[in-house]
Amino acid sequence: MGTGHVTNGDISVQGGNDVSNYYFSTSIYNEDGIIDKANFKRYSTRINSEHKIKPWFKLGENIQLTYADNNGFNNNDSQTGLIFSALRFNPAIPLVNPDGTFGTAKANSQLGDINSPYATIQEADRFTKKYRALANAFAEVTFIKDLKLRVNYAFDGTINRGYNFSIADVNQVRQNIASTLTESEGELSSQLLESFLTYDKVFGKSHLTFTGGYSYQNFKSYGFNASRVGYDDTDPAQRVLGLGNSQFNSSTIPDFSSLQSGFARLFYDYDGRFLATVTFRADGSSRFPSGKQWGYFPAFSLGWRLSNEEFIKNITWINNLKLTGGYGELGNQNVGTFQYVSTIKIGSTYENGGYAFGGTGVSGAAVVSLANPNITWERAAMTNISLDAGFLNNKLNTNITYFNKNTKDMLLSPPVVGAAGSVAIPDQNIGTMNNHGIELELNYQGGNELKYTIGANASFIKNKVTKLNGDGTFIGSTVYGRSSQEISRTYQGQPIASFYGWKTNGLYQTQAEIDNDPALKNDPRKGSIKPGDVRFRDLDGNGLIDGNDRTTLGNPNPNVTAGLQGSLSYKGFDFSANFTAVFGVSLYNADRMQGIDPTYPFNLYAEDLGRWTGPGTSNTIPRLSLDRANDNYRTSDLFVESGNYVSLKNATLGYTLPVKWSKKAALNSVRVYASGQNIFIITKYKGYTPELGYTDGNYQRGVDVAQYPSVRTITFGVTVKL
Repeated sequence: MGTGHVTNGDISVQGGNDVSNYYFSTSIYNEDGIIDKANFKRYSTRINSEHKIKPWFKLGENIQLTYADNNGFNNNDSQTGLIFSALRFNPAIPLVNPDGTFGTAKANSQLGDINSPYATIQEADRFTKKYRALANAFAEVTFIKDLKLRVNYAFDGTINRGYNFSIADVNQVRQNIASTLTESEGELSSQLLESFLTYDKVFGKSHLTFTGGYSYQNFKSYGFNASRVGYDDTDPAQRVLGLGNSQFNSSTIPDFSSLQSGFARLFYDYDGRFLATVTFRADGSSRFPSGKQWGYFPAFSLGWRLSNEEFIKNITWINNLKLTGGYGELGNQNVGTFQYVSTIKIGSTYENGGYAFGGTGVSGAAVVSLANPNITWERAAMTNISLDAGFLNNKLNTNITYFNKNTKDMLLSPPVVGAAGSVAIPDQNIGTMNNHGIELELNYQGGNELKYTIGANASFIKNKVTKLNGDGTFIGSTVYGRSSQEISRTYQGQPIASFYGWKTNGLYQTQAEIDNDPALKNDPRKGSIKPGDVRFRDLDGNGLIDGNDRTTLGNPNPNVTAGLQGSLSYKGFDFSANFTAVFGVSLYNADRMQGIDPTYPFNLYAEDLGRWTGPGTSNTIPRLSLDRANDNYRTSDLFVESGNYVSLKNATLGYTLPVKWSKKAALNSVRVYASGQNIFIITKYKGYTPELGYTDGNYQRGVDVAQYPSVRTITFGVTVKL
């Protein structure tokens, strides 16, 4: 890894009058990553305008065009991920051999079964291009003073194009026998049509606003890919689909879905003191079967502005005081389409051998996905109570909110125990989850010539799965490591995606500790366990370390998230900074689990130098041995770490030139600045950064598998206004 470079520039023009206004901007962003040959480019243009055709008729539009070109690497997977390979590849192997070939671990199995990351980078020839158009237009008609209609149309279209030439390399451990070119294209689009009718009326001390509307949105996708295998000439000019020895084509099935919604909202304000809002919406989704497509979601809120009451008005240091409370429901339909019907594949050959009839293999039909005819909306219901307050002429503003959110009929795809095969399991409405807590916010602004602001916020959250198909049932993550065990499990009564495994009690220091440990009284492995092995805890007290001793090890969902923001301005100088912090969260360092395991023929973590070598030498890093009788590197709390951190996310220092200087150059203003992102982080986490963590929906969170680290960026720039 080296130093990356970023170039970013943008130009904007805006203007208008009482009848029309417009805005135009164009920008370019070019980033060379910290990994060689990793590059990202983006070009974007935005145009929007608004025109008052008649006093009662208004039109407007917003168009944004974006082109992005991304040349990156696989940084998420173990074994084949570039970051993982860079950490694990044996450092004794040269990057390039004297004959010009790339270094390889192929000479001996003890050198590891991963490819040279340097070879992966230098041989890479790939890109992903993305073309996106976002557009919306609206028309607004005012029938009478208090009644208006607004109609919006929006389009979101994306074309993704991929190119990957994988050159033949038989010298690496994971060989690529033949050069292969794969090109792909995918199209995604969405159209939205919505209309709102709004009646807004003030009569006496009352203010009434009613909004009713309807929306329809459709989603479409289609794609294909084509590949050629076998290129005798791998010159870049020859890397086209028209060449190559054999061709394979495939396409994705066109996918489409739609969503209809009807909604109504009534807002009432009496004398600026009493507030009420009632909302009701009905959503219909084609992702669910007939009879299950519609969900109905009510909401209401009440407010009392106490600062407008006579008994508060006389308190001079209170400028604003408002109490609000409410309840609302929302739906989630974010699942794959057509899960309410089974999918049957015609021409199935059952692992290419065919179905045997009379000794001859023939093709047939097979179910490839099961149906869930009862799949329907996931529902989230939230109750909240909030207090807003302003003091000292509103220089000091605060907010405190209590919330309680219950999500029921959660859409999950649970594993099927005792089943074999490749049939896809549909999502199901299982489980109920609760999130509740308190959010605090505090902001202060002051100063005269030296102006300053400071703000702080914090969220205190508790998460628990309150129902999951009965006691004892669970949803597990994918397996990981030599032991092929889940890192996370979700149980009823526990936080979602909690880490799950064995608890430890240090290492065995002497043979006497092994002989006298009641946890091994009935364990057949006792004779194979040696000093320096991990001492696992026998939670069920049966004198045997087995799967029944596994338990919850940590919570990947933070209990507290916080932020601190501040700014200063003096004459032409300005400074701002933003801190973030997370507390009460655990991370699972899966990369470390492999990084100190000597049974993997990889480069080991340097901390293995501090491993157990005799009584008292270590109580956390096991002895170095290929013996797996005790399975020291199974999923356990040995690899669960605190993910707490405090980070300076960004800071900016700027200077605006005096107006008289700018005017001499025929400019309105000139500002030069320097800014930084991810400037520093304070944490005890041993990985690259606690902000990383592989997330797999609701199945797994906060697992570090050697992913791309956060990048510190220093930017110098100038802003010019004509």
